[in-house]
Amino acid sequence: MLSTMSYKLNGVALDTENCLVVVGSTLMPGISTRRTVTTVPGVSGTLNLGVPPVFEEREITLKVDAFAPKVYEESSRIMRLCSMPNLTLTRVKDGVEQSTRVELVSLTADDDSSHPNNLVSFTAKFAMTGIWWHESEYWDRPLSLNKDGLVFPKPVTINKFWTRWSGEANNSTSLLADFITMWRGEANNSESLLFEGGIPGDGFWGDAPLTDIVFRFPSTVTSVSLTDPTSNTGVSWTGAADNAKPLYIRPDIMRAWRSDYANSWTPTGTDVSTGLDYPAGGILQVWPDISELYRLKVTATGATGDALMHVRRAWW
Repeated sequence: MLSTMSYKLNGVALDTENCLVVVGSTLMPGISTRRTVTTVPGVSGTLNLGVPPVFEEREITLKVDAFAPKVYEESSRIMRLCSMPNLTLTRVKDGVEQSTRVELVSLTADDDSSHPNNLVSFTAKFAMTGIWWHESEYWDRPLSLNKDGLVFPKPVTINKFWTRWSGEANNSTSLLADFITMWRGEANNSESLLFEGGIPGDGFWGDAPLTDIVFRFPSTVTSVSLTDPTSNTGVSWTGAADNAKPLYIRPDIMRAWRSDYANSWTPTGTDVSTGLDYPAGGILQVWPDISELYRLKVTATGATGDALMHVRRAWW
């Protein structure tokens, strides 16, 4: 099946009956790194600092044609959308919306290919200030404490038909199926998803680092350590237990808090950020490994069971 791609600006589709994003638009915006070069006198080359790359903002180009019978109306719409004060650009890939914050760099009409009564071609350039594309909805993924775990499941391909128990293994009816189901978040406390033919791969779960994550730990926890084995980044916290308030940690802004609420994904309640620290490899970012798997090592004292990871998929 061929992949499809369309674009929206602040939720408004750019592709309409009289407007079209055309050839020459950027499919994959390029990347460049902000390097810190360290040298040693008398030693060839530079030192590897052992930290993940830091990226400059990216630039994306969209070429858009407005054509008859609504050349002026569509041209006006394009100018209005591109010049709005706060911009979110969305690409819709195979039905999945992936969005990023952008700022307008330039918008020009291509006079050589335009005719005022039939066609006006525009070239719009945007700076991707947020670097990566993200989905709008978050997943609440359980992570077992004191284990190495996966953020998202491994891709699995099944035969056209396979069998599964309707209830208890070896003590219930065997059913014939060609699909796999999984919980979106906590077992028995989240939406059940159905995948025909198996658990998808090929970038379905993302292919860029996960950075704006929030973790929730049981209230009795007294220390936590989170490590990404792919990037060697991490975050840790040490502090006092609280029998009533779960612990929340957001590594990218180095904030930790305890709250009375079960889903307090933004900093509220009691701030306990003074207990935070991170290793020499840098503040936690969860990167996909060579097999597209997001791995995370979680250790904790004072609590058992699961932590919860509030995360959204990210793509290049």
